[in-house]
Amino acid sequence: MIDVQKIISTVEALLADGTPQSITYAALECRLAIEKVCYDRLKVVHDYISPHDLRRYRPWVAWWT
Repeated sequence: MIDVQKIISTVEALLADGTPQSITYAALECRLAIEKVCYDRLKVVHDYISPHDLRRYRPWVAWWT
């Protein structure tokens, strides 16, 4: 399990800095956190997903495409 509170603290510190670079980095940290949560949950339900669906899985592709 990932430590979401640590990530939130990092993002808040970056946003408090207020520079364009730190805000961009904060956004990237947010995206990475979302991907970590998705992969973490995927590990939990791995046994319930078919191998065919796992091969096709792409975290950056919207579910409606």
